[in-house]
Amino acid sequence: MVKTPISSTPKVSKVEGIKERSNHLREPLATQLLEDTTHFSEDAIQILKFHGSYQQDNRDNRVQGHEKDYQFMLRTRSPGGFIPAQLYLTLDRLSDEYGNQTMRVTTRQGFQLHGILKKEPQSNPKHHYTEYGIDLGRLRRHQSQRYGSARPL
Repeated sequence: MVKTPISSTPKVSKVEGIKERSNHLREPLATQLLEDTTHFSEDAIQILKFHGSYQQDNRDNRVQGHEKDYQFMLRTRSPGGFIPAQLYLTLDRLSDEYGNQTMRVTTRQGFQLHGILKKEPQSNPKHHYTEYGIDLGRLRRHQSQRYGSARPL
């Protein structure tokens, strides 16, 4: 009988390794946001996904021999499917200001904003919430009240 040595450390997948080196899902995104490029590296793309954003190539604008036309899609979540009117209006304004003026509703109770460019001015989302008069605490309380047990006691 042949005995194979048992490793004491489990093998970590490529994505798990990227997450471990990312300084709590910050790097290399934070560094690459400051660079004057149109896209992120492969490692940064993996971290970007954990923040609800995805790097895409605009196939409609492809030209042979040129760099791909990169853009980003931002996905939001709305637990319980409740979207206050102010939040909807804020998302609509963000899609106009930073995206391609489209907002898509998903089958998983969320929205997608497409056409966001990396070179757009980096802004703090909380700025937009306060600018448009949205009380984040009230939204969180309201959304937490929407949860309930699937099997009431």
